[in-house]
Amino acid sequence: MKKNKKNQLPFRINVIFFIIFLLFALIVLQLGVVQILKGEHAQHEINRTEKSFTEVPAPRGFMYDRYGRLLVRNEPVYSITYTPPKNVQFEDKLEVAKKLAPFIKKDINNVTEWDKKDYWLVQHRDEAYSRLSAEELQLENKDQYYKVMEKISEEDLSDLTDHDLEVIAILRELNQAPALTPHIIKNQNISETEYATIAEHLSELPGVGVSIDWNRKHIYEDTFTSFLGSTTSYDQGLPHDKLDYYLARHYSRNDRVGISGLEEQYEFVLRGQKKVVQNTTDKKGNLIDSEVIRVGSQGKSLVLTIDIELQQQVDTIL
Repeated sequence: MKKNKKNQLPFRINVIFFIIFLLFALIVLQLGVVQILKGEHAQHEINRTEKSFTEVPAPRGFMYDRYGRLLVRNEPVYSITYTPPKNVQFEDKLEVAKKLAPFIKKDINNVTEWDKKDYWLVQHRDEAYSRLSAEELQLENKDQYYKVMEKISEEDLSDLTDHDLEVIAILRELNQAPALTPHIIKNQNISETEYATIAEHLSELPGVGVSIDWNRKHIYEDTFTSFLGSTTSYDQGLPHDKLDYYLARHYSRNDRVGISGLEEQYEFVLRGQKKVVQNTTDKKGNLIDSEVIRVGSQGKSLVLTIDIELQQQVDTIL
């Protein structure tokens, strides 16, 4: 019996070695399939990038009278912008808003009740979802979210401070920013101190930048202003009654356009040509490269037949 056991032992070891050999053979075969048959596809997935295009608005053209006197120009103003990366999370935007709030004063009049509830929900997520019934907890995530929002009361929102409301107002702007596209957070009443302070802390504010924007300026103030016309502000963007008209002509929703007088009549002359930037990102959404595809240019200017000094004298006589 002992002799038989000794003879069986090497046979079992051989079987084990044979199984191990088969496993290694399968691994080598699979590696060969990946490298030879699917290698190009696998490498393509590793190197896969996405290209997207960003359009940067250009300033409008000027207006002159018949003698070359400047009537309407672009007045430079300080501007604070936010350019989000691809796939940025809500929590990341909230962190930027909290860091930015001490540096700027933001109008809170546009903050809606829904904005407040969204902010309160982030701060009290566990408490908010604990209010759901057992039946409501079985709903899909989107439906749960709406149920939770319904259960946030005015009493809950009363705890929000003025600082919280400023954070919410900034966050509202950050949420409107398209990926890889500069979005103006504020371009009104920015002091030099405010501008310089933010510029000094840009390293702590990912995506935030400072630049020079413009507002339309009538040189002669009340003289001929209704004839020259006006434009929308950045916050107003495209007029609602002509939204489809402008979108069909490749305008963006926050583009400033003429809404009266010559500004509206000669919109397609005065508007500038936008700069187009091609952004290349990897499959994780990280920006790899940016390239200017088209250099933007200021809009064409108008030379009118009116004599502004004569018009001023007429206004004085009238």
